[in-house]
Amino acid sequence: MRRTTCALLVAGVLVLAGCGGEAPEKAAGSPDPTVSATTPPLAGGERQRLEYASPEALAKHTPVVVLGTVASWEDGPTVVLAERGGGEDRLPYAVMVVDVDQVVKDEGGLVTGDQIAVPVRVAGDEPDARELAPAGSNVAFLGGADTSFGVFGDAEVEIEPGGPVDLDSVLWGESQGVLLETPTGAVVNADPFGRADLWPEIGALPDEEQFGMLAQRLMALG
Repeated sequence: MRRTTCALLVAGVLVLAGCGGEAPEKAAGSPDPTVSATTPPLAGGERQRLEYASPEALAKHTPVVVLGTVASWEDGPTVVLAERGGGEDRLPYAVMVVDVDQVVKDEGGLVTGDQIAVPVRVAGDEPDARELAPAGSNVAFLGGADTSFGVFGDAEVEIEPGGPVDLDSVLWGESQGVLLETPTGAVVNADPFGRADLWPEIGALPDEEQFGMLAQRLMALG
């Protein structure tokens, strides 16, 4: 699914709306989490996992929902966390620049142009998101509760800049909320530590149907 298919999906959602006008139901037995999306995002240096049970549940608790395509991958900063005993933990990031095709939700007016910049953690022992979703790949972004690398800002954190993207202009996705379409059509989580968090009802579909179903369900919320 590429940009042309987004238009077909919009048409499909309009057809669905004409047959009852209701958004798809949440997965049975999938309650919303009790933890708010405004929960502090760091826990031991990691973005906190809230484990929303469906795309709709996650969209409900995030201020921004965007569908688009990867414009480019840029070098990002390294977050250096001080450890007890004098050591340090170095967390490298890339920045995914996304061409915005559709803004499904934007509660805070954070999508001010036709692109957004999204930090993505780089992990050497996991498949690299930059290879899984090269330029032109479809993206679903759910997040925006945190902006800029100031989310890491305290006395024991150092941000080593890298790449051309303004670090104050980025939007953070929820750990389940930066979803990429691979060349086979399968959906993967951009977060290398959250690849197992894909919702079963999406992951069970044939690869070529996964992103289309995800996009359709999100667009029906708009």
